[in-house]
Amino acid sequence: MTVPFATEFAAYYFPDFSDGAAVASSAWDRLERHLRLGEVREPGETAVATTDLPDGSIQIQIVADDAPLLVESTLAVLDSRGLTIVANDHPVLAVRRDHQGRIVGLDDVVVVGGDEAGAESWISVTTAPASGVDGDELCADVGAALTRAQAVHADAAQIHRRLLSFADALSADDEDADLLSWFATRDNFLPVGARTAGGHAENGLGVWRDPDTDRPEPVAGEEPVGVDQVYLPTGLLRSRFPIMVRVRLDGVEHQVVGTITSIGLYQSVRSVPGVRGRVADVLRGLGLSEDSYSGLAALELLQTYPLADLMAGDSAELTRRIGELLEAQTSRNPRFYARTGPARGFASVLIFIPRETYSTAVRSRVVTLLEEDLGGSRTEFLTRLSHSPLAQLQVLMRTDPEARHRVDDRLLDRLNEAVRSWPDRVRAVREADPEVARLLGTVSERYRDERDPQDAAVDLPIAAGLAPGGLHVRLDRTDPEAWRFVLYLADQRAALTQILPMLQSLGLTVLDEHPHVVDRPDGVQVAVYDFTVRPAPHVDVAEAGDVDARIAEAFSDMWLGVTEVDALGELVLRAGLTSRTVAMIRAYARYLNQCGVGFAMTHVAAVLGNHRGVTNGLVELFEASFDPDGAEPGRRDRALEDLRARIAEILSLDADRVVSALASAVEATLRTNFYADSGDPAAGIGPTIAMKLDTGAIPQAPQPRPKFEIYVYSPRVEGVHLRFGDVARGGLRWSDRREDFRTEILGLVKAQAVKNAVIVPVGAKGGFVLRHPPVATGDAAVDQSALREEGIACYRAFIAALLQITDNLDPATGRVRPPARVLRRDADDPYLVVAADKGTASFSDIANEVADHYGFWLADAFASGGSVGYDHKAMGITARGAWESVKRHFREMGVDTQTQDFTVVGIGDMSGDVFGNGMLLSRHIRLVAAFDHRHIFIDPDPVAATSYAERARLFALPRSTWDDYDRSLISAGGGVWSREQKSIDVTPQMRDALGLDDAVERMSPPDLIRAVLLAPVDLLFNGGIGTYVKASDEADAEVGDKANDPIRVTGGQLRVRVVGEGGNLGVTQRGRIEADLAGVRINSDALDNSAGVDCSDREVNIKVLLGSQISAGVLDADDRNDLLLSMTDDVAELVLADNIDQNAELGLARDTAGEDVELHARMLAHLASTGVDLELEALPTPEQLRRRRAGDLQRGLTSPELATMMAHVKLDAKSRLLESGLPDNDMFDALASGYFPEPLRARFAAGIRTHRLRREIVTTVLVNRIVADGGMTHLYALGETSGTEVEDATRATVVAMRVFGAAALLEELRTEQVSATTVDDATRRIRNLLAAGSRWFLAHRPQPLAIAAETTRYAQVADLGGRLDEWLTGTAERSVRERAAALADSGVRPALAQAVAISPYRLQLLDVLDIAEISDRSPDEVGELLFAVVERFGIDELVSQIAELGHADRWTQLARLSLRDEVFAVLRSLTRAILTMSEPEEPAAQKISDWSQARSAMIARTESTLADLAATGRWDLATLSVAVRSLRSVVG
Repeated sequence: MTVPFATEFAAYYFPDFSDGAAVASSAWDRLERHLRLGEVREPGETAVATTDLPDGSIQIQIVADDAPLLVESTLAVLDSRGLTIVANDHPVLAVRRDHQGRIVGLDDVVVVGGDEAGAESWISVTTAPASGVDGDELCADVGAALTRAQAVHADAAQIHRRLLSFADALSADDEDADLLSWFATRDNFLPVGARTAGGHAENGLGVWRDPDTDRPEPVAGEEPVGVDQVYLPTGLLRSRFPIMVRVRLDGVEHQVVGTITSIGLYQSVRSVPGVRGRVADVLRGLGLSEDSYSGLAALELLQTYPLADLMAGDSAELTRRIGELLEAQTSRNPRFYARTGPARGFASVLIFIPRETYSTAVRSRVVTLLEEDLGGSRTEFLTRLSHSPLAQLQVLMRTDPEARHRVDDRLLDRLNEAVRSWPDRVRAVREADPEVARLLGTVSERYRDERDPQDAAVDLPIAAGLAPGGLHVRLDRTDPEAWRFVLYLADQRAALTQILPMLQSLGLTVLDEHPHVVDRPDGVQVAVYDFTVRPAPHVDVAEAGDVDARIAEAFSDMWLGVTEVDALGELVLRAGLTSRTVAMIRAYARYLNQCGVGFAMTHVAAVLGNHRGVTNGLVELFEASFDPDGAEPGRRDRALEDLRARIAEILSLDADRVVSALASAVEATLRTNFYADSGDPAAGIGPTIAMKLDTGAIPQAPQPRPKFEIYVYSPRVEGVHLRFGDVARGGLRWSDRREDFRTEILGLVKAQAVKNAVIVPVGAKGGFVLRHPPVATGDAAVDQSALREEGIACYRAFIAALLQITDNLDPATGRVRPPARVLRRDADDPYLVVAADKGTASFSDIANEVADHYGFWLADAFASGGSVGYDHKAMGITARGAWESVKRHFREMGVDTQTQDFTVVGIGDMSGDVFGNGMLLSRHIRLVAAFDHRHIFIDPDPVAATSYAERARLFALPRSTWDDYDRSLISAGGGVWSREQKSIDVTPQMRDALGLDDAVERMSPPDLIRAVLLAPVDLLFNGGIGTYVKASDEADAEVGDKANDPIRVTGGQLRVRVVGEGGNLGVTQRGRIEADLAGVRINSDALDNSAGVDCSDREVNIKVLLGSQISAGVLDADDRNDLLLSMTDDVAELVLADNIDQNAELGLARDTAGEDVELHARMLAHLASTGVDLELEALPTPEQLRRRRAGDLQRGLTSPELATMMAHVKLDAKSRLLESGLPDNDMFDALASGYFPEPLRARFAAGIRTHRLRREIVTTVLVNRIVADGGMTHLYALGETSGTEVEDATRATVVAMRVFGAAALLEELRTEQVSATTVDDATRRIRNLLAAGSRWFLAHRPQPLAIAAETTRYAQVADLGGRLDEWLTGTAERSVRERAAALADSGVRPALAQAVAISPYRLQLLDVLDIAEISDRSPDEVGELLFAVVERFGIDELVSQIAELGHADRWTQLARLSLRDEVFAVLRSLTRAILTMSEPEEPAAQKISDWSQARSAMIARTESTLADLAATGRWDLATLSVAVRSLRSVVG
């Protein structure tokens, strides 16, 4: 066939054809196949073909002369085979064919008859994919059906004539005749067959031409015309229940079968013969007029009533039914009407139900029920839905003849149950409240179809009551083998991946899951997740309390994030715990893991689940200890005894390890907020569990163990606060080490403890981690903001938790107020202060806001560094403190950093506090290189003045980086480079400045930074964050700063002369020691940057003072802030004085470290005995120190080690003094006052005396003063040589300091602009006096010393000191003169030089006063005589020789001191003896002469002995002992 003809054909074949290009290729294929099938066809011939399409579907194509029922009969065949129709096209075409039947064209108009084009039906039906279909059989069946249809078509006219003849045979005015005439009308009825029934000869027409078509038996009866449906498969009609018209004439039944057309069906029931009479009967029977409301409603029901049923029924029954249906429209009650047809088994059931109730499920239930009860088959149904309140369902089925007997009340009851609406079923289970009633009308069909009313009756009240975002959980254990767990979420959805882990953590195994959705009228959707679950095989359920409620609560807590999803959740089932008590157990387990025990939660859960008694014992111990509603005397003891007994029964060592660790942690708990309201959403404070622990009682806690710690736990935040004393202070950091943050904090608190040695509180440190940081979005700004918000929220919760278990103070009375609902197992503990740290630099105001929320007594003193306080960056206090260390180092090298240029490399940038301030502390800094996390800056040959000005400009900018540095000011060969660059060109100038090989031309940024760190310059100043120097034997992993691993160097590689540590942890302690041993001058970060904590602590204590004065009405609250800020410079001066003192002492100790090895070794042993872990502190053991001294280096303690030891000396002394009553002495009021700035001392003297921390302040200042003036070895050496404790040694030292005015003399000396060596030598001379004086008071005065009385008693020492110039003669005078001259030559003012030079002789002034009192002589007389005796008997020479004795060990030292004491005892005895033999007015020389005359022989022997000893030229312990004994013999 040509394409043009195909295109012409397509225009008639395809509907809406406009362009061949618009027809799909598959459609063209269908057309081509159809054309091939029908291209040649004889008139009357039927062509049928099937095609199996690629997708498995079947296409049936037919070409036949057009006739009625062709399509209907084809579809009937396909229906009978169970094939689904997906496409049905059946155009009727006016095809012109030649005499051979070949297509020659098409006409627009179909002409019937003649030679013109005839009407042809071109049918194409496509089924859904189907398998196992025989195409040939299908073609045969379709062909037979088409033949039957054509036969019907051929007999149609005859059947109509037969119907008309039947009508004529009846009375002309008879209703039956009108009915037959109605059926004879083609528009009303389509007959498909006619026959005469009974024993008459077969004369069948239409379908009854086929002998295989069923032939119904006649029915008994006298009615001339009967109309009903009948079961009769015609092979033409799709319905197997056609209309059967039975006409009885002369005793013979004539049958006509067919179908009422749509025109016939939709005619008014008031005009259809045989029906209109019944309609009138119904209205009369109901007493209704046609135009009334009810009459119209009745007519509407009749109009939609199945027409066949109207024709087959009787008026009385129909009236009853319509009456009931009218009532049902109002009541919405279902109605059922069943009837059976004539013989051959036929049933018709009419169901009327509320429209909203009808559904596919309802229809399916009804059909199934009817088929079961009536034995039905071949069922068909017809549904009619209109605006009527009732839906109509007609079910037709083939039944057995006995079915009529089964249509009874029981069937109707079952039908009533089957069609009862889903809401009705729900109401039958539960009488719903109004909210639930509203839900019944809004839930989706899907929910109704999926959800059993029994379950819905439970769901809907829950769903109605949920607020958006809310949830509800219920557990139904009715079936012990299959529990039901149902989760309800309002306006939320959950994935199985969210829910299943939670159920598994509760020890439940999920068998299946069914999700549902409840739609509410307010638009909220409530998701319902129904799980079938059962306990996991290893879970033995503890039937304690309400299991269902416990599981529901536990899951809700998990979903809401209140508790965690882990294996411990199964303890709810296994041990009968609540979700809350599991959280408590989890908190302890997580704390222990932070201590390093390494318990996996699954293992802990298994152990506790297997030992239910121990688990409940742990809970009982906790409750007995801390439940404010259940605690009673003895309960805790009983619980503890029971728990220990249960643990003792455990045989497994591993299980014992787990439960014993948990038990020790619970037992060591002192307080908890577990029973308090920890969360406060209005204040932005999340709930937590906080536990205050006595860490020393927890064997699993690593060393060092703080005195207390508070562990804070929640699924959102976790943290710890470690305190090494009652009054402790340290920063809180935002840690990123979620798995071992306690290890990080413990490492930091060690340094903090050392750093805090100079301030009032001892060391503390805290840190917190975000358990679930916000998920990154990829937008850096958004992510940073989200992270900060979450960090602040967690910080607030952490701070709140600390405060919730800390005592408060009443501002008015000062009385302690314990926290609400917190049972305390320790003493009052109201002191809690915090500070900023890494990640929390700007959080101080947040912390103070939380403290204010709880009314904490410290107010904004709680967290220093807030908006009202001392701005460390503006003060530059940390950098200034570190700079004192730098100045001291350079001063020892003979360099004045404030007047002489020096080279520097640095870590940081000018926007930073420490680095920025530090690099502006001298105009003589020549900054060669620096780096931060962004850039590398190198200025190979900087000009000090120019570069200083540029650094100052950068510092003044709101924000700056090295990239902002003016490149024109950088010397040749330098520059600024990003650390992101791949490589950097190295210029010759850079090589010279950094000490690089000439071959180096390019370096990566990490390599260049290493070169900066190793540059051969004067100073390396660290003002950044990170650890950049370690020891050569330390691994990078030990450092704990992975980001800087690529650039880190070792201490032994450093080529700088000095390291200044303004920042924390820039160098590891072992790295510092290695650097020191390699010749680098370095202290420790704790000492160098202690000014920051010093300043913060003073701020806290000043605020405490001012707060008390406000409460007392002495200070106006509005004046506080101005007063506070006005003292900024005063505070800075006090802080820096501490730095100066510490550096001065460290310098002195460094200078004699080699000589003091034995003393230091003994001190290290002592510190170790007090609990200091020498290894943790990177301090050598005594043996290691001695080996170092004896080795190649011949070194004693390094400066970093001395700094650490000095800190521990202070901490030990402070601890011991605080345990005594010494700090309470009124004599220390001035000491406490001096701690505060000058403007506060007089104005608030009373407040200072009653300051909450007066004892601690006094102790701190006192210890600092003793170490600064007497040295770090003073108290230890004094105790060692005198056998006294720290308290008595301190008393003696205080008296000696006051009597000799040592502090003032040393302070004056420190201000001298002379070399460090000169100051150090002079300081040692004064310290010797202080040490000797302290020992004198311990040896000669009643103990414990009464400080005030002793100070008063020896107050004359100051006056008598002025007479020493007169009293000293000979050797002593010459010694003083030479010493004073040497000091003066070194730049010391003469008066001060003289005071220093003469200081050793002031010790004897104590003896002068004692002898004067005993002998009742004047001090002047005694003084003159005593020093004359010194000269006459060569005592000064003996003392000098004794001082030169070595003190290699303790016993040699004791022997030396004992010998010296004996010399002074001889001096006292000689003086007293001479006084006894003389008169007051006699000159000293005469007194000695007169006394000597009586002892000339003894004196001569003594002088001879001394001369002999001196002639040996060897003074040692033996010769000096002989000399002293010889001298003592003179006294007799």
